[in-house]
Amino acid sequence: MYEASLIYELRNMLSTKIRTYMKLKIIKIIFFTGSILFFSFTALFLYYSVDMCGLEHPFNSTLKKAKTGDCDAQEQMGRCYFRVANTGPDQYFNYGIKWYKQAVSQGCTNAQTALAWVHIQGEILEIDYKKAEFLFKTAAINGDISGNVGLVALYSYFANNSFKDDIEAYAWLYSICHHHKEMCLSPHMSLKNLGSKLSEKQILKAKSMGKQYSKFYKIRTN
Repeated sequence: MYEASLIYELRNMLSTKIRTYMKLKIIKIIFFTGSILFFSFTALFLYYSVDMCGLEHPFNSTLKKAKTGDCDAQEQMGRCYFRVANTGPDQYFNYGIKWYKQAVSQGCTNAQTALAWVHIQGEILEIDYKKAEFLFKTAAINGDISGNVGLVALYSYFANNSFKDDIEAYAWLYSICHHHKEMCLSPHMSLKNLGSKLSEKQILKAKSMGKQYSKFYKIRTN
């Protein structure tokens, strides 16, 4: 009886040790596999980042410049992470937003318009037309015509009824056509189409506003 009890206890002890050993082994395997996957993905990301992101320079050098406060590099990093996030982890969108915001704070107009579109689309950040308007206008006032284009789209196509403004849309489009008539030939960028929604008095007002807005672009080109 004593021998049977002793054998039972030894079996339990051995079974416990085996289970503990197997658990540790499994944890090590999971950790090791996860580490390999993480570093492999990171290596692939770094290797292909120039092609995937459209960076002007290798990823590491662009990242280094961005960390030192280079506005253009920060905007490129934001664009890079957004492109990679379309086929990779969603968390890269957060990295992209972080870099865009840093570039925006330094007055990078490309980042301002990019972040404005993010606010309009509402897929990554909540829809916020006020923020989008502010960012587009800031870019436009600093001479970036993509800000003008964004404002036309915001006021005429994307905004809800409470934010829609056909006069402002016409004015900003007029400011574009004043310098780039070729950009106003498509149905989506047509003064005729926007003007059909306005009275003659409203069109005259919008043209006057547009002439003032076009001066911002002159500042950049002169």
